[in-house]
Amino acid sequence: DLDEPIKCTFQDGESVWIKLKDSAEWVPGVVSGKGARAAATRDGEGMRYPVRYNKTKREYFAPQNGELKPDTPEVRELLAAGGWL
Repeated sequence: DLDEPIKCTFQDGESVWIKLKDSAEWVPGVVSGKGARAAATRDGEGMRYPVRYNKTKREYFAPQNGELKPDTPEVRELLAAGGWL
């Protein structure tokens, strides 16, 4: 399920998928910088990663909140099944 939290780490420059907070839309992005921050998440303590998307926007997203996913074939399959691809 796309909305499920996951536990994984991300590296600067890694391609990811993010769920936008204002529209709940899934869009591609790139982890931008090494500024991951510890933060409270719905799974307890976790990390938020800076992600650049839509060419000029940059925000922090947390995999433990179900809003940040790696760009993998499995995630793309879930996105396609949900009508996002």
